[in-house]
Amino acid sequence: MADAIKKIGWVLRDLASRKMRESSTGGNIIRTWSASATTSSEDKGFLEAIWDGATRFVGFLVSGVVQLISFSWTKLWSWIVGGTQFIANFNWNISDEGIDKQIEGLWNAFGGVLGGAVGRAIGWIGCGLVPAAAIMTFNEALATHLLKEVGEQALDELLDAAGEVIQAGFRMGVQSSFLWLYKNVRGALKNPANPLGIALRGLFGSEKIDKWGTGESWTIAGAIEESIESIPNTFLRNFVEEAWEEGTEACIQGERI
Repeated sequence: MADAIKKIGWVLRDLASRKMRESSTGGNIIRTWSASATTSSEDKGFLEAIWDGATRFVGFLVSGVVQLISFSWTKLWSWIVGGTQFIANFNWNISDEGIDKQIEGLWNAFGGVLGGAVGRAIGWIGCGLVPAAAIMTFNEALATHLLKEVGEQALDELLDAAGEVIQAGFRMGVQSSFLWLYKNVRGALKNPANPLGIALRGLFGSEKIDKWGTGESWTIAGAIEESIESIPNTFLRNFVEEAWEEGTEACIQGERI
C-alpha cells in the first residue's frame, strides 16, 4: 500500500498544472504535496503512511488558500465597490428586528456556502481520489489514468471551495459586524441621557430621534435618485441622470482592469 501511495504522488507531479508551475519557476513547484512517506515502507506502517500523506495534502491546501486570499488591486477594488454599494443601498431607518433578521439571514446563507464546499470536497475525495488510490493497489495503469483525469480538477475544486468559504465568511463577518454596531450605536444615541443623543435631539428634534428605526425605509441611493428626479429642467435632469449612471458603471468596471 505504501508503494501505491508513492505512485500517487508521482502521478500528481505529472499533472499539467505542475508542469506549468515548474516551467514558470525554474523547476520549483509553488504548491506541492507528496503522499510518499519520509522513510521506507519497512519503517512505517499503513496508518503512518496514510497520516504522512494526509498532512502533506493539508499543507498543499493551506498554501493554495494563502494564494487565494493574497492581496491584489482587483480584489481590493472589488471590496471597495461592494462595501460602497452595501452602504448606498443600506436602509438607515431599518428597525432593530430587521437588523436581527438580516444578521440571521447572513449566517444562514453562510451555512449554505459552507455546506456546498464541504459536499464538494467529500465528493471529489470520496468519489475521485480515494477510488483511484484503491485501484492503484491492483491496476496501476488504470489508476494512473484516473488520477491524471480526475486529480488536477479535484485539487482545483478543493481550492476553489476553500476560497469561496473564506470570502463568504469575510463578507458575512463584515456585514454582520456593521449591522450589530449600527444597532447598538443607534440605541445609545436615542438614549436621552447620552450627551451625543442630546446634541442630536437639539439638531434634528426629539420626535425624529425617537422615530429613528421606524416608518419608511431610507437609503443613500434612493435619496440620490429622488434628488435627480426632482430637477425641474428636463434637459438638466436627463444630463445628470445619465452622467450619474454611466459614471457609476464605469467606476465599477474599473475593478476589472
